[in-house]
Amino acid sequence: MKRIHVLLIIAFLVGSCLCFRSVCNGSEVDWSGRADVGFMGKEGSSDEVSGNARVVVEREAEDSRLQLKGEWIYSEDDGDKSGEEVRLDEGFEVDLGSDIYWLMDSRFEYNWVQDLDRRVFALSGFGVYVMDGLSVDVVGGYEVEKYADQALEDDGIVRIRQRFNKKFDNGIEVVESVEVFPEVDDLDNLDDMYYRLVGEVELRVPIVSGLALSNRVRDEYRSKGEDKNDLMVITGVSYSF
Repeated sequence: MKRIHVLLIIAFLVGSCLCFRSVCNGSEVDWSGRADVGFMGKEGSSDEVSGNARVVVEREAEDSRLQLKGEWIYSEDDGDKSGEEVRLDEGFEVDLGSDIYWLMDSRFEYNWVQDLDRRVFALSGFGVYVMDGLSVDVVGGYEVEKYADQALEDDGIVRIRQRFNKKFDNGIEVVESVEVFPEVDDLDNLDDMYYRLVGEVELRVPIVSGLALSNRVRDEYRSKGEDKNDLMVITGVSYSF
């Protein structure tokens, strides 16, 4: 645990220094954010209720971007808890020129359905803008993972990510990402390699000024285990500020 704490502290210190440097260089700094809230209920053969909340805060300067994100999803079935998920993300990027950027990411995850008590990682690496709105990055770092009734595990981690973001003239926005986490210890045995794949697509449709309808589909696939796939559809109202 001490090693992941040191990595997180170093990552945040480096990110803070770079943010401060860009401001001191006279870069224009813009802060923006949005808050999403959704709720769904069902009555009949079973009484189901679910809710979700997400807050995203972003800072954009001339040559750097900072994003902080927090999300909570909860569901009940006939009065009993059937799901809960918490996810906190921090991402910082600095443009290096020629469509190349350096990035630093950290994440905390809790998932009641998967018996995941916590997953924390800190990553750093490089990415490239392939075309307008489309980027690919490869990062490495360290991860701590704890499942219920299992010992704490910590190891090196690699992530390969593809992102796409497109906003049309009518205000409709499409955001898509795919993350692949291969098991570092299995890289020498690709035929039997364990990996996690997380994909998400979001469609935001404006309703009135500042308000939009947010529809997201998220899928997490694990190459091994009994329950390999988790598919989630999230709908809510998004307010931009």
